[in-house]
Amino acid sequence: MGKGLPKDVALRRATAEDLAVIIAHRRAMFLDMNWAPPERVEQVMPAFAEWLGPRLESGEARAWLATVDGRPVGGAMTWTYGWFPQVSNPTGRVGHIMNVYVEPAWRRRGLARRLTRTCMDDLFSRGIRRITLHASDKGRPLYESLGFAATKEMRLDQLL
Repeated sequence: MGKGLPKDVALRRATAEDLAVIIAHRRAMFLDMNWAPPERVEQVMPAFAEWLGPRLESGEARAWLATVDGRPVGGAMTWTYGWFPQVSNPTGRVGHIMNVYVEPAWRRRGLARRLTRTCMDDLFSRGIRRITLHASDKGRPLYESLGFAATKEMRLDQLL
């Protein structure tokens, strides 16, 4: 798994009790990326929390937190879902890595890499061979170094 975590950082699997932390990280991630207006980010957080809670409990979504003295300073999660079988993915099972976030004071220490690699290893251990993610401009070099490549996928979002 590469280099170990800094000595003051521990990595642990998150539970449904960590939902508020995961939501706080997601909010901070989108605000840091300036991906959408803050009011739009705030608007979607309750719906995301409602969606995520049952999936954390069922194991369809799994999350990990990087902590210092028990306080979360970063995290990442996976969501698995079924897709149709394809030549490149005969099982149709897909793992999606999301919410990779590290607080600014803890960045550039390998935490995002370790969190992402933990997500990847967990998905591979469950037989999932296709992993997707959406990369920010700042995150793209990390994901490329882990073997991720841009695809030909296109998308249309009709916002309400």
